[in-house]
Amino acid sequence: MNISESGVLLQGTMEAEAGQEVALEFKIADVDATLNVKGRIARKEGNDRFGVEFMGLAPEDKNAIQLYVMGRMMDLTRERDLSSVGVRKPFHP
Repeated sequence: MNISESGVLLQGTMEAEAGQEVALEFKIADVDATLNVKGRIARKEGNDRFGVEFMGLAPEDKNAIQLYVMGRMMDLTRERDLSSVGVRKPFHP
């Protein structure tokens, strides 16, 4: 669902509890990288979401994540076409 340099938020089913160590394998297609990392479940949200904190990332894995995150941030800073967005009226109580 979401990734940062320190961890990842995942959605799905997994029989694990907070504090348990896990091994993850995933691809970041945008930077053409396959990562095999270790992590620790930092939190669980309901039955299908959990946050995993990365542990001891290899330099190449850390670099791939940084490139991905920086690319996503560049997408957010691009100018957008807002011509179809309605004009809001100021709120005056």
